[in-house]
Amino acid sequence: MPRIASTLGLLLFFALMSMLGASPARAEFGNCDDPNYLAKFDERFAGSHDFLCTEVARVDVNSDAGPSGIRVIQHLNGDWAGEAGSVAEIVHGVSAAAAAMPRLGSFRMQDTTILLVDGWALNDRREVWDGYGGYADFTPGDECHITIYMLGPAGRASYAASIVAHELFHCVQRASLTQEQIATSNAGAPGGGTWWIEGSAEWFATLALPAPPYENQRVDAFDAESPDRRLDDMAYESYPFFAWLGGVRGATGLMPFMHQMASDFSPRAQQAAMTAVLPAEDWLHFAEDYLDQNIHDGQGASIGSTPQDGDTLEWNETRTERIVLHPFTIVRRNLTMHCGRWGIAPRPSQAHAAKPATSSTWNALPSDIDNLDNGGHGDFRFVGFNATASDVNFQLAVTRTAECAECGGSHEVDACMVGDWRMTTDGAEAWMREHLPNFHGTVSASGNVIKMRSNGTFGTGVAQTESSGTLGGAAGYGQLTGQAAGRWSTSGGMLNMCYDAASGSGTVRVMEHGHLTTVPVTPHVPAVSSTRYSCSGNTFTQTMPMGTHGEVTSIYTRGAP
Repeated sequence: MPRIASTLGLLLFFALMSMLGASPARAEFGNCDDPNYLAKFDERFAGSHDFLCTEVARVDVNSDAGPSGIRVIQHLNGDWAGEAGSVAEIVHGVSAAAAAMPRLGSFRMQDTTILLVDGWALNDRREVWDGYGGYADFTPGDECHITIYMLGPAGRASYAASIVAHELFHCVQRASLTQEQIATSNAGAPGGGTWWIEGSAEWFATLALPAPPYENQRVDAFDAESPDRRLDDMAYESYPFFAWLGGVRGATGLMPFMHQMASDFSPRAQQAAMTAVLPAEDWLHFAEDYLDQNIHDGQGASIGSTPQDGDTLEWNETRTERIVLHPFTIVRRNLTMHCGRWGIAPRPSQAHAAKPATSSTWNALPSDIDNLDNGGHGDFRFVGFNATASDVNFQLAVTRTAECAECGGSHEVDACMVGDWRMTTDGAEAWMREHLPNFHGTVSASGNVIKMRSNGTFGTGVAQTESSGTLGGAAGYGQLTGQAAGRWSTSGGMLNMCYDAASGSGTVRVMEHGHLTTVPVTPHVPAVSSTRYSCSGNTFTQTMPMGTHGEVTSIYTRGAP
């Protein structure tokens, strides 16, 4: 009687579990000695009875679907085609992926078998890495089948763990999502849902293991293609987006994102799902973080992106710039408003951000810029990201409300002169040696640097000059400090400097016949000076006439001190 009651109790338990949709125990793995079973991995196994199956490893996984297992099988005499240690790395990848899966939060996983195939060429199922091929297949109610092709000694063992982690995540996708969603994959090629199916698997592999070297190829491809290509028209190279998503939402944010992906292959369906899953400001933040190189992989390491720079748009007069923001494409530009006061009106006011070149914070473009005398606030980085399924015709209307005064009768600026310069040859010292043969002394200078901006303004460092020497029976020492800012232009081989702000002070002490004389010095800075100049590459020279006593030629070299 107790035994009958116990049996009835178990039957009732299993009936209840069945009604609740739970699995009390996982199904048995398929028989790997059966050619029909092996044909599920590769059709070429059908009818073959010479595969001597051996199990290499088995790892347990618990998910929303209940307990399941991952096993690795191969031919008894296998493990000859790959680099030594490849199988051990595959087993390591299985363990690392299984340990990372609970970090996803809610997910489903079925029993999974990984078959290692030595020496066969790939069939038409393809995911190819250096020396390896891989494929994951899943039928509802059955195992997930992963085939790993060991293509030859070029297969690097160090890649194997990440490759199998990538494929195992495809099993998670297939068990957790609808078959209609999975069917939007384009066999690994761009289009449909490939961008999120493959990009998320690439990121999961970095959650489980340090990123392998081949991940750099994904990032390089995104760097090259992202200025002109939609995110949803990518494949594995969409990985930087999922690295960003994992960074801002955490690992538990990945599955909810995928659950909302489209069940339709078409670009419009994919983009509609993308618009719905994240607000527009989040998509824009992704673009900002990418341009700032502020994206990290699943281990917290930088993905090492090198974003391309955008075209430079310049304003010397009132005009409207038109930029087409294609859906889910990172548009980047550099904006320069030259000397003046400007009103800025972007239309529409959304889907973009900007920041001064010297700032670390993205914001809306300012409505006006006063660049009459401070020079450094006319340069902006601009990013646009259109998180809709249709093109956005963005217009940037920039109106000059006040014009800078000319410098030396010209607004022209020589592009060669734009940049940071430091004096490497002080022409005054050479002039004194030539024209004052009885003067014996030294001249030392520091801080003789100047920033020539493309907007026609300049600023100098704090220049300090000291000199000492003797002339006849007199000995002297001089010290001078000065700094200046203003506007500049070029015309007819002349460099024009208009000093809007200048300061300088110093002293000269002379000892002659035992008598010390100290004289304060306040240098005269003309409102405008024009000198001959020449500029080529990283050098420019400035030549100042000294009346009937020759000229002073100083040499500057490009680069901050």
